[in-house]
Parts: sequence; structure tokens; C-alpha cells
Amino acid sequence: MVVMLALFPASSDGDALDEYLHDRLAPTLRAAEGIESVVVSSGPLMSPGGPAPYASGVVATFSGLGPMMGFAQSPATDALRKEGESLGVSVLMFEGR
Repeated sequence: MVVMLALFPASSDGDALDEYLHDRLAPTLRAAEGIESVVVSSGPLMSPGGPAPYASGVVATFSGLGPMMGFAQSPATDALRKEGESLGVSVLMFEGR
């Protein structure tokens, strides 16, 4: 399994971020080939030492590296990726067991 973690900074426009996450990113991820789960944070992110530098996060689990890379590199997700970048997204990926 491959996990994709997308973190959006606290400086993101809250309304634009919510619309992006719930109306575009989550539905597109849920329809992706090889997707196993999608979790979108509700409310601001927290950290043990005080306020987190991130407003929201998305965790998507894919069945493997191929499906995740297919999603990430698909021309169909170009606009989605560019919009995420404009919101300051940081994307991390890792293999899990």
C-alpha cells in the first residue's frame, strides 16, 4: 500500500480550501483507480505543542505505487494539482505495511 498525505497551511483561504477539498479533491480521489481509502480532516489540525502550521489534511491510501503514480501524473488531475499548489499544499508519500 502507498499512502499520500497532503497538508494545507494555516494561511490558506478557508472557504476556498473547504471547497477544493470537499467538492473537487476528495471526490476525484475516491474515484481513482486503486484507491483504498480517503480521509479528509474536519476542523483545524492539532499538534501536541500548540497550534499546528496546517489548516487541513488529506490522507489517501492506494493499493500500490502504480495506481498512486497514475493518479499523481494523470493529465486529468493537472488542474487539481495546480489548484492545490496555489493553496500551498505539501504532499508526502510513503509505502506502508
